[in-house]
Amino acid sequence: MEKSRGRCAYHYGKRNREAAPPCAVEDCTNTRSAASHGLCKKHLYRQLRYGDPLIVQQVQGGDLKDRLMRSVERRGPNECWPWKGAATKRGYAYTTKPGDRGVHVLAHRLVYETFVGPIPEGLTIDHLCHRAEDCKGGFGCPHRRCCNPSHLAPEESVANTMRGNSPAAINARKTHCQNGHEFNAINTQVSRAGKRSCRPCRAARRQR
Repeated sequence: MEKSRGRCAYHYGKRNREAAPPCAVEDCTNTRSAASHGLCKKHLYRQLRYGDPLIVQQVQGGDLKDRLMRSVERRGPNECWPWKGAATKRGYAYTTKPGDRGVHVLAHRLVYETFVGPIPEGLTIDHLCHRAEDCKGGFGCPHRRCCNPSHLAPEESVANTMRGNSPAAINARKTHCQNGHEFNAINTQVSRAGKRSCRPCRAARRQR
């Protein structure tokens, strides 16, 4: 109590706050916070988050194109532009829907619609920068975060899947069966589900 000079913690703190000098920002009537480099709590928060105590919001608001590009690491015109914001568990970048902060949308789809045009009905947006021979794919695929408009194109779901390294895509790219028979019109039988099978191998199994 000697330190507080007979005042409780509330009134001791209130006295110190009222006696503190004002914030260093011009026209700000708030008092400085302890160890805040001359700023009040509000302007100290803006300084730490945005690098400038006068910036109110860094991303929200303004032109949609500018807002999206602030979240993208822009590189060369032919390079991938990684999304610097949040990503889903599957590795796809996402952001808030314009006009509705409670809804999330995939960032690469929003970038395509903003910089290129509407997505045709029934098609998905494929990352042309992803090549199965160069990238193993999966949730850690870096191309899923790419938001370079020149790397995005509408594709059917089947074509999009075939570009990756899923089991279906890997099998579809095979030109020969496991025993070396070529998948041609004579050797190949296709089921109603679209699954290929080798006729010579089936004949050999029946013979055995």
